[in-house]
Amino acid sequence: MAVLGPSEARRLAICDWLTANGINPNAVPLHSNLHVDTKPNGDRVICYQVFVTEEGRPVAAYSGKAIRVDREAPLVVEPPETWPA
Repeated sequence: MAVLGPSEARRLAICDWLTANGINPNAVPLHSNLHVDTKPNGDRVICYQVFVTEEGRPVAAYSGKAIRVDREAPLVVEPPETWPA
């Protein structure tokens, strides 16, 4: 069974939002664990995942799946109004 992603309009809105926050949307997997978190000091950050790459290509684990790492970026621009739905 195929896992459906967001609509094209929603995907573009998320890409624009990531870019506005200094995150390259092309590095974030479609089904990344993407959310906004508040740190104990009150700072808000975007938590997301990126592919580990080598020479521009995702690095695969022994399972054959691309390796991902967790990242955080300061929340500069609030998420789209439809967030997270």
